[in-house]
Amino acid sequence: IFTCSTGRCGTAYLANLFDAKHEPQPKLMQEGNVALAAMTRDVAANGNQGAARDYLSTVKLPHIERTCDRRVYFETAHTFSKGFLLPLIDVLGTRLKIIRLRRRSTDVVNSLMRLGTIPPGNAWYLRGTDAICGDRMSGEAGAGLSDREKCFWYVEEIERQWSRLIKPRLSEGQWFEVNLEDMLVESHVLRELEAFVGLPLVRERIGRRLNARR
Repeated sequence: IFTCSTGRCGTAYLANLFDAKHEPQPKLMQEGNVALAAMTRDVAANGNQGAARDYLSTVKLPHIERTCDRRVYFETAHTFSKGFLLPLIDVLGTRLKIIRLRRRSTDVVNSLMRLGTIPPGNAWYLRGTDAICGDRMSGEAGAGLSDREKCFWYVEEIERQWSRLIKPRLSEGQWFEVNLEDMLVESHVLRELEAFVGLPLVRERIGRRLNARR
């Protein structure tokens, strides 16, 4: 199980609820790894899905097979939304499940602004010139946007990719959509999410946000 999400939308909290992985090794983004950074950049900027499939097939997925000690592997890294979800569908097929995790757009934007991590200039997020972006924020159009508008563009672009590219490739039962705000208290939403994941929910962690001040 993987997630489709922006950054700053509760992926660490989601992982903590299920004792899942947030950003485990081998990561898609890792400081100091020049070759990995170049590959990740090539996938996002140039749409090189062949490179993504090669990395998933020869590095990421074999590592999961060797090290996973649970019947379900569950990772919540938002960096898969930088062009790796479609190749993941190609490689895993019906074995794959994806959780579309959302948070209120204004809350995501406010968090990005507080941290100063404006998407087009931050390696962890999409850039306006990336080939995977349908509404490219380049040239004069991108230059004319404020930082806040760029953050909203990022949130909207992830939603566009989910609704137009990723979700249509999945069969019913392979995806689950959930809002962070609905996971902060015990609810039918959490019970449905627990059934979808197939792992026990750690109920004493409900509502205990991670990195909430950011």
